[in-house]
Amino acid sequence: MRAEIHARHPDRIVELAELDVTDGAGVHAVIADLDRRLGGIDRLVTNAGSGAGTLSDAVNSWADRL
Repeated sequence: MRAEIHARHPDRIVELAELDVTDGAGVHAVIADLDRRLGGIDRLVTNAGSGAGTLSDAVNSWADRL
């Protein structure tokens, strides 16, 4: 995706960050760090892959935080 964005918009900054979506504090820390370093975030694309937990664990964890 990064290569595709740069091919179409070479002036755009694309940052990648790996995180555990079941770790709410970690997610907030990564986003806060990106926001600080970039001076703001215009778009945030998330792509959850496979991991140790189950999807229902992650969804329930996020739902509990809302």
